[in-house]
Amino acid sequence: MPIARDKRPLYKTPRWFAVRARARTRARDRCQHCGRLNHSVHVVTAPVAGELQEGVRLLIIQCGAAHLNHRAGDDRLDNVAWLCRGDHNRYDKAHRRASLVFNRDERRPLRQLWEKT
Repeated sequence: MPIARDKRPLYKTPRWFAVRARARTRARDRCQHCGRLNHSVHVVTAPVAGELQEGVRLLIIQCGAAHLNHRAGDDRLDNVAWLCRGDHNRYDKAHRRASLVFNRDERRPLRQLWEKT
């Protein structure tokens, strides 16, 4: 998921780069959830035609830092985990859904008035 435009400056601070590097070192450059090594190749077998071999795909594991409380700028080391892209997306799934509903309703002031009555 792309970083929101207004949050991007928070990911360019020297503090963020330092915490991110420490999280990566702490995790030994492996996803802290599934344990896969960053930049390693993972073979996935699935019944999908037309890929490498029948039903075989190769994934390159890409890890990155994730805020555990979903608050950009809260750069405490205990709030940052080193996760692969898949685990990061699964971790953020519920928060993203809640944010979509909240943001959708914020853009509908008439709906809010209707629900209050």
